[in-house]
Amino acid sequence: MQISRDDVANTVVLRIEGWIDATTSSELERELLGAISPQSSRVVLDFSSVAYISSAGLRIVLAAARQIRTLHGGFVIFGAEPTVQRVFEISGFARIIPLVASEAEALELVQR
Repeated sequence: MQISRDDVANTVVLRIEGWIDATTSSELERELLGAISPQSSRVVLDFSSVAYISSAGLRIVLAAARQIRTLHGGFVIFGAEPTVQRVFEISGFARIIPLVASEAEALELVQR
């Protein structure tokens, strides 16, 4: 898994490539939770190159959503492939974390 970071319109955009599983979730945890602060509480995840997410990855995403919520920030995921999006829907996470198609939609939604 690879993660790159961009700062766009007062928002942290993390671009993730590869599988998010028990082996790689610690790297996601370090990068994602490390990006969240009172000064940076708007986070967008680019999942367009994520082929798989396990329960370990979902746990990290949920922890980030909770942390961002306490800071009254915004958190959006965009570009998830149908199989990854289905995991979010089945797990109920799609009701907690907005999933949108494009980066433009995500940046607009996270600013609200």
